[in-house]
Amino acid sequence: MKSKTILRREWRGIYERSYAETRFDLPAGRGIAGLLAMDKADDFSVRFGSGRRQITGKGYSWLQLALEGEQVWATVMFDPQGRIFECYFDITSENALLPDGGSHFQDLYLDVVICPDSNDTYCYDEDELLAAFRSGEITQAQMEGAFAARERLLSSLARHRNEFFAQCVRLKEALDPLLKPVAP
Repeated sequence: MKSKTILRREWRGIYERSYAETRFDLPAGRGIAGLLAMDKADDFSVRFGSGRRQITGKGYSWLQLALEGEQVWATVMFDPQGRIFECYFDITSENALLPDGGSHFQDLYLDVVICPDSNDTYCYDEDELLAAFRSGEITQAQMEGAFAARERLLSSLARHRNEFFAQCVRLKEALDPLLKPVAP
């Protein structure tokens, strides 16, 4: 399993970043919200549908929601105009919620992507989860927990999708004025 951080230091191509965080208590759960603003970054795009979608670059930002007691970590992606264009959910084995940018998670491979401009929901990397189980990297309980966490997430999104996006916009607006540069 890979460990990933709220400051996303593992991402290559983000050279200068600003960061702010706050604790939150929302209907979806409690946790830490961290806003990562890309002050100097390479333009990077990923294959999405039949085309490509840019996810990093100068002016882009990611609002990350690390939930307490859940196996989900959300990365809500904003374009330079401040519009949400994608929300990427990692299914995790654990979320370590620590202050001052120290939060991190262990990635259990399964991912869910939703977009505010459509009703599309995409599920990715089931093959990677199954391969990790077959190789002994994860246990059967971890694999089953990952599938169960994905199903709980999909059920919650089916009921609260618009409310979730509205809460993300409010959190970003609250964190924007608190952004401060951090070391790479």
